[in-house]
Amino acid sequence: PAADLIVVSFQLHSVIYLVLLKMNYKDTYVHKEGENEVNDIVKQRIMPMGGAKLTEAVIVDLLEHKVQLVEKKYEMLTGDKINYISERFLQCHADMAPKKKFQILNKVITDINNRYENEPLRNRMDARSKLREEFAEKNEFRVNEIGDRIFGDDAEKKSFFDYQMERHDMQYDKFTVGKENTVKGLEYITIETDAGIEIKIPIEEYITKENIEIIEEPGGGSTVVIRNIEQARVK
Repeated sequence: PAADLIVVSFQLHSVIYLVLLKMNYKDTYVHKEGENEVNDIVKQRIMPMGGAKLTEAVIVDLLEHKVQLVEKKYEMLTGDKINYISERFLQCHADMAPKKKFQILNKVITDINNRYENEPLRNRMDARSKLREEFAEKNEFRVNEIGDRIFGDDAEKKSFFDYQMERHDMQYDKFTVGKENTVKGLEYITIETDAGIEIKIPIEEYITKENIEIIEEPGGGSTVVIRNIEQARVK
């Protein structure tokens, strides 16, 4: 997209940096007053206002050639939407953010759990519980160990898990998540039945198994028993 480009060089802690600030234009309207005192509303493109955050900018460490950037995808002439600054211009590759890695890991495990409809509900809930326990014990997600812990007893599931992790280039990853909100969902197990009934169970309640019991019915299906309800309210 068209823009004004500002190229800056600065030095910090004896390291010289090169900065590319791409001041993308924004469509706006201005009130124009002509010499004949006839006012008019004119549409024009302006640079970002003072204090605005740029959507595209690059900082290059000229000593170690490390790159920090912010960018957004744009549609190319071929119709493909890509991060053209990193892929076409800089030709660099960045590691995924830990939040994104966790989202992928969590989704893959959830998808595998829901892929096998005949799998006992208890086993699928246990998978969720094991992921939370793994993070609680080590304060990080170790992809290989998580795969072994959750799917190690099932070769087909483990193989599919490994395939998905390799597809996202995460098979050897170890990462942690700084913000508690990112992993807050691990504190609960949410069950949604085919009838649209949703049950949200705190993971601690499930682990103790004192108040929550999962009964697998002989003819198929599961029964969830919730005991010791002293008070309840409708939300």
